[in-house]
Amino acid sequence: MHWNDKVLDNLEQIYWSPDKIGLKPIKRQPTPDGAGFFVPKERLAGGKSLYSRGQAYAEWRPTIIKKEELLNQVLEIALAIAPSSFVADVFFAPLDICPAGRIRTLGREVGARHSKFAPRQFTQHDGLYVSDNAIVMMEMKLKARTSIEQYLKYCTLAALEEMVSGRKDHVGMIYLVPSGAVLRTRKDLRLDNPEAMEQIWNDPSEFTDKSLLSQLLTHHLEQIRNVGERLVLQIITWDDFLRAMLQTRDDAAATGNETLENLMQGMIAQIQATPDCGLRYGDTTT
Repeated sequence: MHWNDKVLDNLEQIYWSPDKIGLKPIKRQPTPDGAGFFVPKERLAGGKSLYSRGQAYAEWRPTIIKKEELLNQVLEIALAIAPSSFVADVFFAPLDICPAGRIRTLGREVGARHSKFAPRQFTQHDGLYVSDNAIVMMEMKLKARTSIEQYLKYCTLAALEEMVSGRKDHVGMIYLVPSGAVLRTRKDLRLDNPEAMEQIWNDPSEFTDKSLLSQLLTHHLEQIRNVGERLVLQIITWDDFLRAMLQTRDDAAATGNETLENLMQGMIAQIQATPDCGLRYGDTTT
C-alpha cells in the first residue's frame, strides 16, 4: 500500500465519525400516526442542510479514488513535503526560472496572509510556490476547461503575494493538463493571439462576473496588470509530470533515499489511479 491510500483511510474515519468535523446527529422522531419520522424544524434553522450516507464506504471508496478532489489533496500534501529541487524541476524549470533559496508551498493559509488586501477569499488555487526571487503558480486540469477569468485570478493572487512579501524578479504560471488538452488550453488562454493580452488588460473586469475579483481588479489594477505583463506562462502535461516523478523516484531508490522514493511513489500511484489525467505514458513497476 502506498501512502496516498492513507488519505483515503483518514477519509473513512471521517465517513464513520462525522462528529469529528463538527457534524451533529439529528435524532429522528416518529410521526403521530407512527407511519414515518420527522426532523424537528429548529434543527434545520438558519439554512442548515440534512444529509444521509448514500452508500456504504466500501462502495464509495473505489469511486472517490478516481476523483480530481482526491488527486488535488494528495498533490497538495506531497508537494508541501517535496524538496525544493523537485518543485524547481517540475514547475520552475519549464518557465526558465531558477529559484533562489528554498521554495515554500503556500496553501489555504494565503487567506490570512493576504487578508489586508483581500478580506474575503476570491479563489482557491491549486499551487503557489514562492522562493526568494520568484512566484510560480500551478493550475491542474482534468476535464474542466480554463478561462481568462481564471488567468486573472492567478495574476491577482501573485499581485497580492508581492504586496505582502515584496516584488519578485520572476512570476510564472504552469497549467498542468492532459496531453489531449494542450491545444484547447492554448486557445482558451488566447496564447496564439498576439493582441489578446492588450485587449484583456484594457478592461479586465469584462472577463469576470465575480464581484470579489472585480473589486480587487478595480482597487489593485496597477499591481495586477504589472504581474500580467511580467508573467511567463507554460503548459505541461500529466505525462511530463509523471516522467519527472518516475525519474526522481528511481534516483532516490538508487541513492537509498527511502523517504523521497516513498513520497514520489504515492503521487505516482494517485495520478495513475485518476483516469482523467489522460496518461499516455505508463510505468509497469507500480
